[in-house]
Amino acid sequence: MGEKTFYMWLRQQRWRSDKIGDLARDIWGDRRNIRDHSPTGIRFHMIAAGAYDGALRALNAAAAEYYRLELDDEDDDMPDATWKQVDRAVAERLNGKRQGATGRTGPDVIGSWFVAEIKHRKRLPVWLKDALTQANGGAGDRLPLVILHETGQRHDNDLVMMRLADFENWFGDEVSDATAG
Repeated sequence: MGEKTFYMWLRQQRWRSDKIGDLARDIWGDRRNIRDHSPTGIRFHMIAAGAYDGALRALNAAAAEYYRLELDDEDDDMPDATWKQVDRAVAERLNGKRQGATGRTGPDVIGSWFVAEIKHRKRLPVWLKDALTQANGGAGDRLPLVILHETGQRHDNDLVMMRLADFENWFGDEVSDATAG
């Protein structure tokens, strides 16, 4: 696909009769108000404009499709397992780079200021999701976190969990700024 930006690719999808086509038409109609044409910039514009979850999911799908077309994976001969698709989607959302199967221990995604180990499971424990729902319910305009503590362990080793969407909303500028410079 060469040097075609996400925004230019999305613009060419206006003819489609699916959720990506709907998104492309909406973005095109609002093009004068969108300053940052990256997926993250478009996402922030959509959130500020009051976009509903379905529109944000369409943006995720569009970005995932765009980056799948742009990928030059070294492991193309391997089947595209679900865990690889998850790694790619998270890398795209955070402006990171998927490391692929290197045969060594290391993070799945590397960004300019973070590394991420991605764990994909068929189902997550209900109590874990319930804890996030509870934190989210009382957060208001604050960042909802779940702190996971293991009995007998130091609090320095506690785990901090949040939804990826909350991470993007709170730290998205740092992700965009770090990759731009």
